[in-house]
Amino acid sequence: MGRRRSQAIVVEGDRILLVRTHFDNRDDYELPGGKIEEGETPEKAAIRELFEETGIKGEVIRLASKYYNGFAQEYNYSFLIKRIDGEPTRKYNANSEKDYIRAVEWKKLNEISEKNRAELFSAGVMFSGFCDEVVSWGKSISYPSECDEIVKY
Repeated sequence: MGRRRSQAIVVEGDRILLVRTHFDNRDDYELPGGKIEEGETPEKAAIRELFEETGIKGEVIRLASKYYNGFAQEYNYSFLIKRIDGEPTRKYNANSEKDYIRAVEWKKLNEISEKNRAELFSAGVMFSGFCDEVVSWGKSISYPSECDEIVKY
Protein backbone atom coordinates (compact mmCIF):
# COMPACT_ATOMS: atom_id res chain seq x y z
CA MET A 1 0.00 0.00 0.00
CA GLY A 2 2.95 2.38 0.41
CA ARG A 3 3.89 4.74 3.19
CA ARG A 4 1.10 6.43 5.08
CA ARG A 5 1.11 9.79 6.86
CA SER A 6 -1.52 11.52 8.96
CA GLN A 7 -1.77 15.21 9.77
CA ALA A 8 -3.85 17.55 11.91
CA ILE A 9 -5.70 20.68 10.80
CA VAL A 10 -6.42 22.83 13.86
CA VAL A 11 -8.17 26.11 13.05
CA GLU A 12 -9.14 28.82 15.50
CA GLY A 13 -10.72 31.94 14.04
CA ASP A 14 -8.75 32.96 10.97
CA ARG A 15 -5.56 31.19 12.04
CA ILE A 16 -4.24 27.68 11.53
CA LEU A 17 -1.77 25.82 13.74
CA LEU A 18 1.46 25.10 11.88
CA VAL A 19 4.91 23.80 12.66
CA ARG A 20 7.88 25.72 11.28
CA THR A 21 10.34 23.17 9.96
CA HIS A 22 13.89 23.42 8.72
CA PHE A 23 15.25 21.15 5.96
CA ASP A 24 18.03 21.76 3.43
CA ASN A 25 18.77 25.23 4.85
CA ARG A 26 15.23 26.53 4.33
CA ASP A 27 12.25 27.07 6.60
CA ASP A 28 8.74 25.92 5.73
CA TYR A 29 5.39 25.84 7.46
CA GLU A 30 3.41 22.62 7.49
CA LEU A 31 0.68 20.82 9.36
CA PRO A 32 1.62 18.81 12.44
CA GLY A 33 1.78 15.19 11.42
CA GLY A 34 3.84 12.14 10.66
CA LYS A 35 4.01 8.46 9.96
CA ILE A 36 1.10 6.19 10.82
CA GLU A 37 2.49 3.46 13.07
CA GLU A 38 1.81 -0.24 12.55
CA GLY A 39 -1.71 -1.08 13.79
CA GLU A 40 -2.62 2.59 14.28
CA THR A 41 -5.59 4.23 12.57
CA PRO A 42 -5.02 7.45 10.63
CA GLU A 43 -7.24 9.28 13.16
CA LYS A 44 -5.20 8.08 16.14
CA ALA A 45 -1.96 8.98 14.34
CA ALA A 46 -3.16 12.54 13.71
CA ILE A 47 -4.06 12.99 17.40
CA ARG A 48 -0.74 11.47 18.55
CA GLU A 49 1.37 13.51 16.13
CA LEU A 50 -0.47 16.70 17.07
CA PHE A 51 0.37 16.16 20.74
CA GLU A 52 3.98 15.06 20.10
CA GLU A 53 4.77 18.02 17.87
CA THR A 54 2.75 20.80 19.52
CA GLY A 55 1.72 19.79 23.04
CA ILE A 56 -1.97 20.14 22.10
CA LYS A 57 -4.58 17.48 22.80
CA GLY A 58 -7.41 17.29 20.32
CA GLU A 59 -10.30 15.27 18.99
CA VAL A 60 -11.09 14.47 15.39
CA ILE A 61 -14.07 16.32 13.94
CA ARG A 62 -13.86 14.78 10.46
CA LEU A 63 -11.64 13.71 7.60
CA ALA A 64 -10.65 16.77 5.55
CA SER A 65 -8.67 15.06 2.79
CA LYS A 66 -7.13 11.79 1.68
CA TYR A 67 -4.68 11.97 -1.22
CA TYR A 68 -1.57 10.44 -2.69
CA ASN A 69 1.52 12.64 -2.58
CA GLY A 70 3.51 11.49 -5.60
CA PHE A 71 6.53 13.61 -4.68
CA ALA A 72 6.92 11.96 -1.27
CA GLN A 73 5.39 8.68 -2.49
CA GLU A 74 3.03 8.40 0.45
CA TYR A 75 -0.67 8.45 1.23
CA ASN A 76 -1.75 11.43 3.32
CA TYR A 77 -4.75 11.69 5.59
CA SER A 78 -5.69 15.11 6.93
CA PHE A 79 -8.17 15.54 9.77
CA LEU A 80 -9.94 18.63 11.03
CA ILE A 81 -9.26 18.53 14.74
CA LYS A 82 -10.71 20.51 17.63
CA ARG A 83 -8.29 21.58 20.36
CA ILE A 84 -9.52 20.27 23.71
CA ASP A 85 -6.49 21.07 25.89
CA GLY A 86 -3.05 22.58 25.84
CA GLU A 87 -1.17 25.50 24.39
CA PRO A 88 1.24 25.30 21.46
CA THR A 89 4.71 24.66 22.82
CA ARG A 90 7.96 23.56 21.30
CA LYS A 91 11.45 23.68 22.70
CA TYR A 92 13.82 23.44 19.76
CA ASN A 93 16.90 21.28 20.38
CA ALA A 94 19.65 22.67 18.12
CA ASN A 95 21.94 19.80 19.12
CA SER A 96 19.62 17.12 17.74
CA GLU A 97 19.85 16.26 14.05
CA LYS A 98 16.35 14.78 14.29
CA ASP A 99 14.73 17.95 15.64
CA TYR A 100 13.63 19.60 12.42
CA ILE A 101 10.70 21.45 14.03
CA ARG A 102 11.84 24.95 14.95
CA ALA A 103 8.57 26.36 16.31
CA VAL A 104 4.81 25.93 16.61
CA GLU A 105 2.87 28.98 15.48
CA TRP A 106 -0.65 30.18 14.75
CA LYS A 107 -0.64 31.70 11.26
CA LYS A 108 -3.07 33.37 8.90
CA LEU A 109 -2.91 32.09 5.34
CA ASN A 110 -1.56 35.42 4.08
CA GLU A 111 1.38 35.11 6.49
CA ILE A 112 2.89 32.07 4.78
CA SER A 113 4.35 31.47 1.33
CA GLU A 114 2.24 30.53 -1.66
CA LYS A 115 4.11 27.20 -1.80
CA ASN A 116 3.07 26.41 1.77
CA ARG A 117 -0.51 27.53 1.05
CA ALA A 118 -0.67 25.20 -1.97
CA GLU A 119 0.42 22.30 0.24
CA LEU A 120 -2.24 23.20 2.81
CA PHE A 121 -4.95 23.31 0.13
CA SER A 122 -4.06 19.79 -1.03
CA ALA A 123 -4.37 18.72 2.61
CA GLY A 124 -7.96 19.96 2.79
CA VAL A 125 -7.63 23.39 4.38
CA MET A 126 -10.17 24.82 1.91
CA PHE A 127 -12.78 22.71 3.65
CA SER A 128 -11.71 23.98 7.05
CA GLY A 129 -13.10 27.51 6.98
CA PHE A 130 -10.77 29.44 4.68
CA CYS A 131 -12.89 29.58 1.51
CA ASP A 132 -13.97 33.22 2.05
CA GLU A 133 -10.40 34.36 2.53
CA VAL A 134 -9.19 32.60 -0.61
CA VAL A 135 -12.04 34.06 -2.69
CA SER A 136 -11.10 37.54 -1.44
CA TRP A 137 -7.63 37.21 -2.98
CA GLY A 138 -9.08 37.79 -6.46
CA LYS A 139 -7.73 36.39 -9.71
CA SER A 140 -4.29 37.95 -9.94
CA ILE A 141 -1.31 35.65 -10.37
CA SER A 142 1.66 36.38 -8.15
CA TYR A 143 4.15 33.67 -9.01
CA PRO A 144 7.77 34.80 -9.56
CA SER A 145 8.63 36.27 -12.97
CA GLU A 146 11.07 33.43 -13.72
CA CYS A 147 7.99 31.20 -13.98
CA ASP A 148 6.60 33.23 -16.90
CA GLU A 149 8.36 30.99 -19.39
CA ILE A 150 7.05 27.84 -17.75
CA VAL A 151 3.37 28.83 -17.50
CA LYS A 152 1.71 29.34 -20.91
CA TYR A 153 -2.00 30.01 -21.41
